[in-house]
Amino acid sequence: MGLTYTVDARTAAALVLTPREREAVLGLAQGWSNAQLAAELGLSPGATRNLVSRVLAKWGLDSRTAVALAAVRLNLVSLETLPLPELADG
Repeated sequence: MGLTYTVDARTAAALVLTPREREAVLGLAQGWSNAQLAAELGLSPGATRNLVSRVLAKWGLDSRTAVALAAVRLNLVSLETLPLPELADG
C-alpha cells in the first residue's frame, strides 16, 4: 500500500515555477520594482518584465500584489520576514 499526497491547485502552481521564477516571486513579495528585480537577478529590463509576466500567467493572477499574497498563502515567504512599509505621519 503506497502513500498518496494531494495538493491543491495553488500549491501545484507553486511547484511548477522555475528557480528563477521563484526568485522573482520572493522579490515581488518584498515589494521590489522591476528595476530592483533586474539588478538583484542580473537581468535586463526586458527579461525582467517577461519573468514577471510568466509568473502572473502561470498563477493566473493580474497584479504583483496578488503574487505577493499568493506567496504568503503558499508559505513561500513568511510575513515575519517581509519588510514593513513606510507609513505616512499624521
